[in-house]
Amino acid sequence: MGENVGILDLVSQRNVRLLTTFVAIVAGGVACPLIPALQGIGLLQCVSDIGTGLAGNLFAGDLGAIVNSLGQEDILSNNDLTKAVGLAVGLLLESVATSEQYRSFQKPLKKLAKAAPKKWLELAEANRNGEINIIDPIQEEELVNLFSQTHNDFFNQQPLTPADWESLLKDWLCPEVGITLPEEVITGVAQILAEKFPKALREVLKQDAEQGGKAFGGLMLSLLGQILATLRDQPQQTANLEPIQAGLAEIKNLQKDHTEQFKQLGTEMESGFDAVLQQLGITQAQIQGLTQTVEQGFERIIGFLERDQSKIQAISFSLNTTPPAVNYWQGRERDLAIVNGWLDDENNKLGVIVAIAGMGKSTLAAKVFNDRTDFVDKLWLDLGQRPLFSIVAQGILTQLGKLSPDQLKEIEETRLTEVLIHCLQQQRFLLVLDNLESVLQDEGYQNFLQHWLGKCHQTEILVTTQVVPNLVQDKPTELALQGLSATEGRQLLQNLDIGGTEAELEAFVAKVNGHPLTLRLVAGLLNGEIGEGATIGDLAALGIADIGELMGRLQGFHREEAVQLVAVLDASFNRLSEKLQRVLLSLVVLRWGFDAVTATAISGETVTEKELRELGKRGFLASETRGIYTFLPLILEYLKYRVGDLRGTHQKAIQFYQSRFKSRDQWRTVEDVREYLEVFYHWCELGEYETAFDVIQDESYSDNCIANFLNLRGNNQLLAELYQELVEHLTDKQDWQYMASLTSLGNAYNYLGRYEEAISFYQQSLEIARKIGNRQGEASSLNGLGNAYNSLGRYEEAISYHQQSLEICREIGNRGGVAASLYNLGNAYNSLGRYEEAISYCQQSLEIYQEIGNRRGVAGSLLGLGNAYNSLGRYEEAISYCQQSLEIYREIGNRGGVAISLNNLGTAYDSLVRYEEAISYHQQSLEIYREIGNRGGVADSLNGLGKVYDGLEDYQQALSLYHDALTIATEIKSPQYQAEIWFNFGKTLTKLNRIPDAIGAYRNARQFYQQMQLDHKIQECDRALEQLETPPIPPSPTRWQKIRRWFSQIKQFFRQLFS
Repeated sequence: MGENVGILDLVSQRNVRLLTTFVAIVAGGVACPLIPALQGIGLLQCVSDIGTGLAGNLFAGDLGAIVNSLGQEDILSNNDLTKAVGLAVGLLLESVATSEQYRSFQKPLKKLAKAAPKKWLELAEANRNGEINIIDPIQEEELVNLFSQTHNDFFNQQPLTPADWESLLKDWLCPEVGITLPEEVITGVAQILAEKFPKALREVLKQDAEQGGKAFGGLMLSLLGQILATLRDQPQQTANLEPIQAGLAEIKNLQKDHTEQFKQLGTEMESGFDAVLQQLGITQAQIQGLTQTVEQGFERIIGFLERDQSKIQAISFSLNTTPPAVNYWQGRERDLAIVNGWLDDENNKLGVIVAIAGMGKSTLAAKVFNDRTDFVDKLWLDLGQRPLFSIVAQGILTQLGKLSPDQLKEIEETRLTEVLIHCLQQQRFLLVLDNLESVLQDEGYQNFLQHWLGKCHQTEILVTTQVVPNLVQDKPTELALQGLSATEGRQLLQNLDIGGTEAELEAFVAKVNGHPLTLRLVAGLLNGEIGEGATIGDLAALGIADIGELMGRLQGFHREEAVQLVAVLDASFNRLSEKLQRVLLSLVVLRWGFDAVTATAISGETVTEKELRELGKRGFLASETRGIYTFLPLILEYLKYRVGDLRGTHQKAIQFYQSRFKSRDQWRTVEDVREYLEVFYHWCELGEYETAFDVIQDESYSDNCIANFLNLRGNNQLLAELYQELVEHLTDKQDWQYMASLTSLGNAYNYLGRYEEAISFYQQSLEIARKIGNRQGEASSLNGLGNAYNSLGRYEEAISYHQQSLEICREIGNRGGVAASLYNLGNAYNSLGRYEEAISYCQQSLEIYQEIGNRRGVAGSLLGLGNAYNSLGRYEEAISYCQQSLEIYREIGNRGGVAISLNNLGTAYDSLVRYEEAISYHQQSLEIYREIGNRGGVADSLNGLGKVYDGLEDYQQALSLYHDALTIATEIKSPQYQAEIWFNFGKTLTKLNRIPDAIGAYRNARQFYQQMQLDHKIQECDRALEQLETPPIPPSPTRWQKIRRWFSQIKQFFRQLFS
């Protein structure tokens, strides 16, 4: 070779260095005479052009989102070109998902983007096995041809046509990920993939090379292609062409001779960078030299940093309002001044502190939170356990707004953001949202902060996060928190009883970039291992003296602070006793805080409170509540990675929670079945979804199954999440469990007022039931469809589905199913105004339910009879039936049934003009509906209350209630509720003599009744409209009226006569 190229030089240099070194390594002696000649004809300018194309912003306009999406977890270290292709596809899909054009399909497109890199590996394997052949042009071995183009030709080529991409999306990727997209969306996305893929792939490789990733061997292929293309197209500006032509011929021959070598390079890149170097001709001695620079445990550290972080932790249903302890505070005067300046600035109401894990952003916020006393009230919210936005909003309204539980129940979820912002505008509060990155997938938080920016007043909101929220704002207020200064870090180590000279301590602080958590972990390690009198120099004896040197060698590979933190964690963990190592690794599967008793049960070791405190001192555990310990997020992730196979620990957790199961007679709230839900979670973590299903539901859906209990208690949102997990992961799509999960998911959405989604799941379960010949499942799906269509006011379709269900249940001898179908038919006929038929069906269902001892069914049938008799004006009978149903529902703990019975009693008492009793019943039903999340029931109760206040002649209150009810009814797309509410609007507006408004209301009601084909209701609207639209005819005066008028005229005559 013409020069001795060092390994670290090879890794660290960019662009020109890469170009010349690559030619030097591969071409050997040919390169040396070639390069000076190329310089003579202006190749340096060509090289500059190439460098610009590779390292510059190739497509800042249309693919800028892709560049921004490249984070450190996307570095293709130790990855092959297939993964690069998959990542390029994923980044393009992510860019498409965030574009305005496809905003309404953002969720499925983001899911597709997230899964694309992994699914592409499976696709490539299928292609290699001959199952498909569409992606041949972008397989590893073909990428040489892809990159052997001129700059412009490269970006204009389409290795796969739009039709190819459309086929891949429609026939492979979308089904594999479990999403469906409209035809026009697939076509549009396919067109973008065809046009932009080369740019995306090149950018992935460029970013990887700049970050020190090991897939940049693929980029070298690109560089060689550009050399060849540039030389071919270079204008002949010099007469000295012989060296150039000779060099060009040699390079062409080189490419030809080494085609197989390049192919092998592409397929073997998974084996690591040493294999890449071997393919490029680097000597074994040089490789060995590089290998020796890596500390023991390096592979584990890098493996952890490259781990799959796509798994999302379970959502929390509680709030953590305790700020972290501020111990051994050091300096940060500039940072404190900046944050306090935000809080004092009336023009700024949102500040964001951003930094990686362990940098001290939460501690800084806690310091400010504790020090400031100039606010009316303060609230700290740790979002690390991903609480739902609705729970957080209600918590803020409770703590800062001082709203009572009853007042919270009156706020619809869709209005939470509006009410929350109004509350925060009233007084000067301090609100801290800690660990915001944990909940950015919940759109509620993003929407709240975006709306707050437009209406902010009084309250100051302080956010800590590892990821800056994507907000539209003119002047973002952000602090990118850095590490401690050398002096601050030294003082922290000294306060933690670590000795050494000032120079030694400050030098170490500088080596670890002042990362506070690293310093604390190092102090914990030294104090634990060396004890009193430990100095920073004692690290040498613990095997991590060269951490600074390691950081230097890893520069550019990952964020240095993250690497050093994991390196210290690795060393600290190795110094623990074997017992404490086992304890820590066994506890990582727990979702909630634990004490010594739980730790003993899960680990199988005798764990004391003192040992947990010791682990806390060493930095592995945190404790905000005395005796209860948790893991810091990054440490938890490290330990999970360290333990590797978590199956054993999940099994122990299952055994532990199973030992704490409560019997059915002890179930009162969701907390009483929490252990069952934890077992469900751990089986899901183990990938045993069939077993997880058995935890919450049995084949007969008996009273003893968790799903039935949660349904009775109205926990429909929780049920939706449980069954969504099963639907997404159950592998046998033809099994009854998958079918039952779809049906149950449909039921949950139906109760939540999301009728269209419910219908979709019912249709899927119906198809499977028919395909596998499960007649009972078919009947259940048909009944579900009937209920959903009934809620949508499509009664004829509902009746058709219920009739089909009835026939099947009779054929298979399922008397409970027969009774359910009869009851549902009664409901549908009652809505159609065919009350006698409704009574007949409900009476039949009642008799069967009584015979088979189904008390829930008995209560439902009694309720149906009450509805029908109320519609017939037989109110006393209606009250009797509703009271009976209410008693049974209360006895069996069916909260949804209790709410319906109370609401119907309110309607009956309203008809009897017993308004106080009517209000009481409606209010009770409203509270329960709100608690269990039944939005249709909330709308019905509000509508019922509006009618009562109309009867009391409190018309403004009635209109307000109707407005709230109509808002919900419109959101859940219920024509039945919308029609009833508009009709009641018309009646009240008529009494207020607002005739034009009343006419509009009746017309709206008529339109919905017409949609539902309810002739008797249409006629009621027509009569009301006729009375309003026809001018009234003055009545003929009576005899006495005529006499009074004459007498008045005579009096007027005499007044005028004598005036």
